[in-house]
Amino acid sequence: YYEKYNLLSKELYNAFPQNEKFKNGLSVSYGKLGETFVPLGYSNKALECFQKSNQLLGELCNANSQNVDYKNGLAISYLKLGEINTDQHLLPKALPFYEKYNQLEKELFDAYPQNVNFKNGLALSYLKLGETNLGLGYFEISTAFLKKYNQLIKAFSEANPENIVFINGLAFSNEKLGEIYYNLGYLDTALTFFEDASRMFEQLNSLSPQDVSFKHDLAILQMKIGDLKVSKGDLVTALTFYEKFERLEKDLWAANPMNTVYKNWLAVSYERLGTTYTKLENLDTALIYFKERCRLGKELYETNPENVDFKNGLAFSYFKLGRIYINKDKVTARSYFIQCQALWQELAKDHPESTEFQDGLGKVKTILE
Repeated sequence: YYEKYNLLSKELYNAFPQNEKFKNGLSVSYGKLGETFVPLGYSNKALECFQKSNQLLGELCNANSQNVDYKNGLAISYLKLGEINTDQHLLPKALPFYEKYNQLEKELFDAYPQNVNFKNGLALSYLKLGETNLGLGYFEISTAFLKKYNQLIKAFSEANPENIVFINGLAFSNEKLGEIYYNLGYLDTALTFFEDASRMFEQLNSLSPQDVSFKHDLAILQMKIGDLKVSKGDLVTALTFYEKFERLEKDLWAANPMNTVYKNWLAVSYERLGTTYTKLENLDTALIYFKERCRLGKELYETNPENVDFKNGLAFSYFKLGRIYINKDKVTARSYFIQCQALWQELAKDHPESTEFQDGLGKVKTILE
């Protein structure tokens, strides 16, 4: 339907290129089409759509600087460009888009301070800047943005205690602050934030069980708490959180079998379980989980070979299987390492700015030598 919408919008715009409504309609159609491609794993197609939407909205804003709808649409288009680059682990590219998003949201909120949507948009822009700077390792900058986000969202939540959107925002704020303290090594403080966020996501899941995003957010929090427990050396407790992570993602994927996001996170849950059982020296159980992780990874990569995350995930699963087999069957282990090396070589070549792929390639080369 969105492809037909886009096709008709193109025809109208091509026939009447001076008509602003048709131009805006075409920008909206590209945005909707891009949003449809994202959960299907077609990242390059989604990026192309978001870029075209952004270009059209930029032209509309330049010609109509006082038009609030165009400015708001342009702000959202920058948000989408930031998110698609974030999904591809291209945080340096995502950051300037989020900065432009934040700038426009500030202008909208300053002009219309009573508009809840613009206030919420400004809060979200601070969250995106906080998350991205966190991912880039700029902890002080990230903390400053997340505190601004937390301040706005707390005011929302206190004024509207039953509002699901604001509860969700506060939960995310606690989660992100937990991530910062976790990265700084303040594990007990991080755990407090994570547990608060987990309770809020549990509440949201109960209040709105039809909204699968809350269930997914809850699942990701279980993974993060599990990671924290591993850092504290409590592997047995970590397993209980990883098992809950697995159950939630398995339920989500079963209910949404075409959604590659849930399928990929289920694969990640298998990796976490396999790694933890390896540390507990239960290699037979670890092998089962790593094989499941690899199976899903192959399916994801074969369906979406351009997706960087899926390709890297498959490479990582080969690496994990190679490590398991290295003392059991060296021929099998070498086969997995060679497959891993081939994927990481391609990723390192295509994304020279990523140290993650270079580091992985270095590790597997050392083993093979």
